[in-house]
Formats: sequence, C-alpha cells, structure tokens
Amino acid sequence: GQRVAVVSLPGANSDDVDATVSALTNAGATISARVSLTDAWVSKSRETFRSTYAAQFASYLPGTVKAASGNELLGQGLAVALTSPESQGSNLQDLLTASDTPLIKVESKDGAAGRIVVVGPRAADPKSVNASDVSAQNTNWLAALRGVSSVAPTVLEGAASSDTDLVSAARSAGTTLTTVDSVGSAPAAVTSALALANAKVATKASYGFAANADALMPGVAK
Repeated sequence: GQRVAVVSLPGANSDDVDATVSALTNAGATISARVSLTDAWVSKSRETFRSTYAAQFASYLPGTVKAASGNELLGQGLAVALTSPESQGSNLQDLLTASDTPLIKVESKDGAAGRIVVVGPRAADPKSVNASDVSAQNTNWLAALRGVSSVAPTVLEGAASSDTDLVSAARSAGTTLTTVDSVGSAPAAVTSALALANAKVATKASYGFAANADALMPGVAK
C-alpha cells in the first residue's frame, strides 16, 4: 500500500480529516504523517518573513527540485520533509516548526510518505468573506500547493461551491495538482483516496460534483 502524509489547512474540519484518513487506510494506505498548516503561510503580516525565510530552505532541497521562491519554495520544503527519511527531512521539519509562528504543527510522523493529501475547509458563505482577502490567501495557498505537487503526487480535497473556495480557485488558476471538491460529503473522502492512487507529480486533474470538475471520480464520467 501507499504511504501517505495527510496535511490539514487552517479551518479544515477535523471530522473531514478523520474521514479522509479512514478512506485512505480502508484503501490499504499507511498514514506516515499528520500535520496541520498555520495561517503563517498566508497572513499579510508574515509576507516579508516568508520570502526571506524561504531562502533558507533551498540548500536542503535535492537538486532534482526546480528552483522556486516564496511560498512555492516553502511548499517544496514541506513536501521534501514529508517524503524524505528522517535523516534528510529533519532539517526542513525543524525550519517549518521553528519560530514563534511556526508554519506547521506536527501531530504525528513516522517515516517517509510517497504521496500527500491536503484537506481544506468546507465551503464558506461568499457573503461572509472579504473577497479580496480570500483571493490573496488563495494565491498564497496555491503557490505553496504548486510547490508540494512539484515534489510528490498531491491531492487537494476542499470546497468548490463558490469562486472564493480554494478548490474553485485552484481550478480556475490551472494549478497543477489533483483536486477533489465537496469536502465534508462522504464521497469526497473516498474520491480523494482513489484520486491519490492516480495522481502524478505536477499534473492537473479534478474530481467531484462541482460544475468545474472533469469527472465524478477517477474512471467515472459525470
């Protein structure tokens, strides 16, 4: 079975993360890590910190990783930390967990993953969010996820009910990762497990019930 790291974004529902973990283990996967990302990836006040901090990551990345900067480089660092044996990934993990406002919190980690699932929050009411703030945050998240997906096959499971939801933003931006919409529904977790088995590095695919999905799930047309 696959070894999978499960990453939750700020605002992700813990039940949705647990459902995804269950679907993965039912499909024969081993969960090698559970980590949650913090708002430090997207907060305006941490912008300068991120761009200068990212430079420290470059020397720890393998030569096969394409050059990047800012959040994309941080995302690469996260993926390399999650997919490397302890001896190689620990420096990156230390950088990600250091400082007063760490980029990640590690709930559990045991060895290296081959693939990564990222669980995002459920749909937000478009009326209750500041569209320009959310758009800026989505741009930051997508840069990070592009970095993650350039290192390991990655599935983003999230919402696509409105344009401001992260999966919608990923699809409209053409971000090179696999997306699954309708997080919080029973099919989403199962679809994520199936999609992960089919996911390839830096490749676009989209599954789920939203109008902007290509198919319901791998091998099942809408």
